[in-house]
Amino acid sequence: MRLIAVENYDELSEVAAGIVAEMIKMKPDSVIGLPTGRTPKGMYAYLVKLHKEQGLDFSGVKTFNIDEFCGVPKSDPRSFAFYMQEYFVKHINLKPDNFHIPNGTAANYAEECKEYEKKIEQAGGFDLIVLGVGTNGHVGFNEPATSLPVHTHIVSLSEETRVAYGKLYGSTENVPQQAITMGIGTILRAERTLLLASGSSKSTVMRKFLQEERVTPLLPVSFLHLSSNLTVIADKEALGMSL
Repeated sequence: MRLIAVENYDELSEVAAGIVAEMIKMKPDSVIGLPTGRTPKGMYAYLVKLHKEQGLDFSGVKTFNIDEFCGVPKSDPRSFAFYMQEYFVKHINLKPDNFHIPNGTAANYAEECKEYEKKIEQAGGFDLIVLGVGTNGHVGFNEPATSLPVHTHIVSLSEETRVAYGKLYGSTENVPQQAITMGIGTILRAERTLLLASGSSKSTVMRKFLQEERVTPLLPVSFLHLSSNLTVIADKEALGMSL
């Protein structure tokens, strides 16, 4: 594991974008797993800037988002599909057919999970996957549990996670109770993994992750210790006492 400690969120965003850009330049047809949430917004802004100012070319890239809420249509501003369009996709030259995200309104969620997993496999798996981490240690929407599914699946969201999205939905009660997420096995098959952590709210979970190498489903992020090529970028607030 390589730890890159940065001063602040802006530096985290710029460094993360640089790593993604480096991958695309090295392999123009890269397959990249992408997150949503507050943490990667800055990274996306820097990637858009690199595309517009330096010609970073996304035309051969394929992307797969890690998760999506169940029951929320792509046109809904609260969906992750909408988020990706607003903050990233519509600003770059990524081909529409190369942008993938789970269908939160699929008629059959079990089939949607199987099909999504199949598409990732057909693309050749991830050259790079970018992840955030929840305050309870979730990656994607893999919540703390006694065991974690390997492949893309439906998950019941924890109360802590629903509270975190309460502002987006107006209240915790309005947050969907389920989501589609890549499984830990799907995530770990990536050739390279990039974990981003920013802010003091992440300091407790990052301390656990960095100081304890024990892998446990009660701390899903701990499975990243099994990654063959993991880079962690965290700002001082997220690192807290771990710095």
